[in-house]
Amino acid sequence: HPSAMSRRRSRRRFLQAAVIAALATGPFGIPATAIAQATGSPTLTALLFYATDGDGADAPERIADTTKEATRYESVLREAAKARRFFLIGKHSAPVQSRFSIWLKPSPQFPLQLENTGTTADGGLSLYWILWQKEQLPTKDRELVKSTTVLTTKAPLVIVGPKWRSGRLVFVVRKDS
Repeated sequence: HPSAMSRRRSRRRFLQAAVIAALATGPFGIPATAIAQATGSPTLTALLFYATDGDGADAPERIADTTKEATRYESVLREAAKARRFFLIGKHSAPVQSRFSIWLKPSPQFPLQLENTGTTADGGLSLYWILWQKEQLPTKDRELVKSTTVLTTKAPLVIVGPKWRSGRLVFVVRKDS
């Protein structure tokens, strides 16, 4: 018979997988990329990396394509976070909407709110963004940082987030065409 601790661990892994699966879809379980293709709008993708100089043993469960994404952004991550190793721990995509906030949730604890304020001549998106930290109480959310940026398919937005465990969280937001 499995121990109580083993059952809790299995339940926690199942819930983590369910949260990741739910965050990868839009309304009614439709993938965000399918919504973007149907509406002709670009998709924004937020990647959450755990940056550390250690072996990453204290990182939470990683997403399967960690190596691919970490390699793609390795130079940007090294420059921004000043760490040797990076682990992809969260990913979420959403279609760009012109009149509504775009919520990217690569982690339930650190949602990213984006407002589309227009487009640039070269096809970039002008965005106002806020990185939030969810607290235990729903009314206790707090802003960690906010700013404006222009996002293009060639230049992602990199946000060096808070220290966490023995490393730091790093957010990469990219515009997918």
